[in-house]
Amino acid sequence: METNRFIQLRKIFDEAVTLPAPAWPAFVLQACGDNQELYAEAMELLVAHESAGTCAAVNASSSSDPEMIGPYRILRELGSGGMGVVYLAVRDDGTFRKNVAIKLLKRNHATQDFIQRFNQERQVLANQDHPNIARILDGGQTADGLPYHVMEYVEGLALDHFCDTQKLDLADRIRLFQQVVSAVCYLHENLVLHRDLKPSNILVTGEGQVKLLDFGIAKMQIPLFQSPSLTGPADRLLTPSYASPEQISGAPIGKASDIYSLGVVLYQLLTGWLPYEDSALKLKAEPQPPSANIREDLKRMPETTAQLRRRIVGDLDQIVLLCLRHDPRRRYATAAALADDLQRFLEGRPVLARREPAIERALRFLKRNRTAVAICAVVLATLGIGTWQMVSAQIRARLIDAREAGVRSILEALERKAPQPGRGTWPRAGQCPPSTVRAEDVRTLRNALKQDLDPALSLYPEFTAERKALLRRAVIYLDGVRPCIAQDAALATEVAGAYQELGKLYESRFPQLALVAYSSAAKTLEESTDGDPSQGPNRQQWGLIAARITGLGGVVPVLVPKVPQGRAPVSVPESSSSQLAVVPVAKTELAHPPVISVKPAVNSTDYEIVSRSLDAATSKSKLADETFTGLKADLEKEGKSLHSDIVANHMRMQTALESARHDLEKGDLTAARNDIDLANEYARRLMKIVGR
Repeated sequence: METNRFIQLRKIFDEAVTLPAPAWPAFVLQACGDNQELYAEAMELLVAHESAGTCAAVNASSSSDPEMIGPYRILRELGSGGMGVVYLAVRDDGTFRKNVAIKLLKRNHATQDFIQRFNQERQVLANQDHPNIARILDGGQTADGLPYHVMEYVEGLALDHFCDTQKLDLADRIRLFQQVVSAVCYLHENLVLHRDLKPSNILVTGEGQVKLLDFGIAKMQIPLFQSPSLTGPADRLLTPSYASPEQISGAPIGKASDIYSLGVVLYQLLTGWLPYEDSALKLKAEPQPPSANIREDLKRMPETTAQLRRRIVGDLDQIVLLCLRHDPRRRYATAAALADDLQRFLEGRPVLARREPAIERALRFLKRNRTAVAICAVVLATLGIGTWQMVSAQIRARLIDAREAGVRSILEALERKAPQPGRGTWPRAGQCPPSTVRAEDVRTLRNALKQDLDPALSLYPEFTAERKALLRRAVIYLDGVRPCIAQDAALATEVAGAYQELGKLYESRFPQLALVAYSSAAKTLEESTDGDPSQGPNRQQWGLIAARITGLGGVVPVLVPKVPQGRAPVSVPESSSSQLAVVPVAKTELAHPPVISVKPAVNSTDYEIVSRSLDAATSKSKLADETFTGLKADLEKEGKSLHSDIVANHMRMQTALESARHDLEKGDLTAARNDIDLANEYARRLMKIVGR
């Protein structure tokens, strides 16, 4: 018989036997339609079923239930199957009392073949020892030769009914199902195939323990015509709704067949439906994913349908569908692999049935190990930040050293070529030796200050002693080449630009020194023009310099007009800060209009007074410096450090003194006086703070 025809015939038979016998012909005719051959076969089965039922009724009437089977007293009938009857009994021979279940072969099946199958089932049970498999306790024959075997009595419900009546949630259903998988795994390890796994053969006790029953499946089952609840025709031992495609088609079966049946049971536990309404469809198509076939008309679980669908979709879908693959080779290789995947799902780990992307696996790992990941992240972040800070500090230090070394090497090269104090006479304006200084040389220094030293200060803004010395060398070099600017306008532009870059470097920490540098830049431009740099090619540079001087609170120099040869300037009285000169000149006598300028007029008496003031400030600062150094050493011995106010006042005192010396060297007595006053004030503050 073809498989599809058998399934169709079985479906008609199962529905017909629920009706009264007189209604069978009309029902079968409607179900078969024009297929007279199918109609004849269906009616033949129904007639055979009725005859078998009649014989059974005669046999039953001729013999009542036995009162004793061996040493066991029968209490009541628990159920009746195709070839056997199961009784609840108790051992009643005085040895001990224990409720048991006794399966007895029906008298009308006492043929050689059925007796052999019955004994084989008993042997299969006797060889199994697993907490989720019903144990056999005893066996034997009745006085009239009918075989029986005694099993532990399992008082419970079928798996699906237990889950629904207890309203178990998804996780609890899976945990319960894991016990079934464990029992099947044990059977497979012992080379036993159950071949009829279905909820009615899986009982659950009140304590939630699963017991797998009915091991007649291993090699026997009852022909279809004997009972409406039987599982197949004589040569097809199966339950179509739970049987694998290879069982239905008559192909050889193995462990994969039981795994398929497990998939059907799990599908039903999750959704409330079987995977196929018509068992014939399992030979043609793959089933719907469980998440797309959830029963919504029955609240079997605490989760809503939407919640259940969200939990099933993805991993559970793939687990069930892998069990239900049409090709046995594409299912789980073992029941143990199925059990492992179910455990992975419960623990939130990636399942083997679903080869998900690495990102999704990583997210699952993070979700599963939130606390550990958080701790590791904090530790790694701390170590990473510390390591990065250390490495970046090393890189920054090397970069700073490299940039400062570049400026230093440029200065050394320029100093070897330029006029230096102590090497003969300092050149005067208009008397610079030819080819001594070139604009390109100063431009190199200017670019180094801008491109190397300025970024180095941005990386590490502290003015170290090395940096101060480097900037001081640059100032001395520019002061030395300034007498040469009269011979080269391009050189004047570069020297003023270099002074301008020095002012930018000093401005953030030493505004007084920045003001000196900007003033030197302004004077350089003034000395290189015919009277007014604001009107010449350097007017833009002059405007920037003048703006910075004003911004720092200084006074932009007022320029002295240049007098044509043959005319003597008219002197004007001295003021407290500078000498101003106004030269009345005819317009025809000047190449440019008259311009007002300022030239510091150094009076020897004033110079001497300022010099003595500087010496006094230096002595006072020296005392403050000694106090500062001693206090710092004492605190370092105790593991302490100086207060930031003390350090700031000490640095400002030194800076003011350095600026005052520079101003005095330049003849700017007013600026020198201001710096001396600042140095004295910072020294006073420093001594007051340290308690002296």
